[in-house]
Amino acid sequence: KLVGIPPAEPPARPMLNKTALIVDDSRTACQMLRLMLEREAFQVDVLGSAEDALGYLQDHRPGIIFMDHLMPGMDGFQAVKEIKGNPAISAIPIVMYTSKSGELYVGQAHALGAVDILPKPPTRDTLRAVFRRIDERAAAVQQELPPAREIAVEPVEPDVADVFERAPAEPEPEPLVLRAVERAVPAQPVQPGTDAGPGAG
Repeated sequence: KLVGIPPAEPPARPMLNKTALIVDDSRTACQMLRLMLEREAFQVDVLGSAEDALGYLQDHRPGIIFMDHLMPGMDGFQAVKEIKGNPAISAIPIVMYTSKSGELYVGQAHALGAVDILPKPPTRDTLRAVFRRIDERAAAVQQELPPAREIAVEPVEPDVADVFERAPAEPEPEPLVLRAVERAVPAQPVQPGTDAGPGAG
């Protein structure tokens, strides 16, 4: 029996966009979370205020945002409201990165559009738990989407008049054919004093 071998841990969230933005005025809190995210192969940017974050999001689209709650100037909830009110960036998932807790706070965060709460100080387990819950909710939403509908298109019968209008005209006889017919059937001479017109006789 082998002793002392820890169980294998589940891998981090397989996000396609492995970039993260941390918004926090505490350098210590930023550094702790940044190191954990970089160990999960994320590219991380750090900003110290919500105002700076809104300016950053004009030109950048991170895969996820970790937002502190208490900051000078605009607080985290106000920033979440601003982001979710902008259709260009509203789809970016936002996680509140805070020491606040309780059902009331969590309910307020979710009502504004935050997808989860990462408590301070963070650990690798709590960070991966956040990723796991985000994945589970995304999978549940995907299953609730109705399947794509196929629209049957019946063939349209062409109108008979259109067919005749589009039918190619018969080709005119070639001049060589006409000359051959004239040689085979010589013209009959017309007798003087006789009417060779139609209806004669």
